[in-house]
Amino acid sequence: MFKLESAYYCLLILSCSFSGCSSMAQNTLSRVQEADARKLVACQFLGQVYGESYRYFTGPGLEMVKEHARVQASEIGASHVTWLQVQTGFPSLAIARAYRCDPVF
Repeated sequence: MFKLESAYYCLLILSCSFSGCSSMAQNTLSRVQEADARKLVACQFLGQVYGESYRYFTGPGLEMVKEHARVQASEIGASHVTWLQVQTGFPSLAIARAYRCDPVF
């Protein structure tokens, strides 16, 4: 009984964690914008960010990896990303350069 109850609570915590990340990511997407590298010359480069997924090959997987990269960009204070590599496959992968532009255009 104890193992079943522990597993239930573990699943409950995990599901709550995932739903929290999902809503955070949706808020992040509206803040971190995609931009052409030529428009970011006056912005501060913060670093490279990555997204990776082994779950999907196309469509949802591609958006998922880009979302993960945007979340990372937001965590380091970026306002914009420019994609270096976006590929579908196994894994699907997105690599971007993250920038902070003040004021945000």
